[in-house]
Amino acid sequence: MKEIRVGLIGTGIIAHQHMEMYRDIPGVKVVAACDLQEEKLNAFCDKYGIEHRYLDYRRLLERDDLCSVDVCLHNNLHAPISVDVMAAGKNCYCEKPMAGSYADAAAMKRAAEHYKVKFHIQLGMLYGGEVIAAKKLIDEGYLGKIYHTRSYGYRRRGRPYVDGYGEKEFDSSQWAGHGALYDMGVYHISQLLYLLGCPPVDRVSGRVY
Repeated sequence: MKEIRVGLIGTGIIAHQHMEMYRDIPGVKVVAACDLQEEKLNAFCDKYGIEHRYLDYRRLLERDDLCSVDVCLHNNLHAPISVDVMAAGKNCYCEKPMAGSYADAAAMKRAAEHYKVKFHIQLGMLYGGEVIAAKKLIDEGYLGKIYHTRSYGYRRRGRPYVDGYGEKEFDSSQWAGHGALYDMGVYHISQLLYLLGCPPVDRVSGRVY
């Protein structure tokens, strides 16, 4: 089996979670990583045995041996970096939420189509056992015609930066922005749309309290 070689942009807290997953996938190897903070980059690469290290993501994208690049950055950086990844001819796996605006998300989708590469957003909760079971029940008609859905979510600990989780930029409107709905609400919204068969959206409402 051909080895799948991956590059990773961003070595913050979510990148560590990705690396734990990559280590359990046969045939996948993260061979290069990038971060603006050299000390953090070196500590990350030393921990996971990553040889090639870059302070400029453009240098990482010049490599011709990467099958895919994993974008682990703050929300508002997802679009520009992911588009550059795809423009370099690399498949792109990007953390959620897709982008900081609809316009940016649409540009990312167009880039994947234009450059003919694979593009995926990290929405791991779509693949959980509960969602798989619910999808099967719905598709086989056990629940009848679905006309209304509702999802709840709460978080008592591990709140970004407030509880020491992540860095201060996580709460920055410039870099991340949009709050809990963008950060965690995307999981709930994507689950509901998936279970409904991805119908055209008329309106979405939510409440954070």
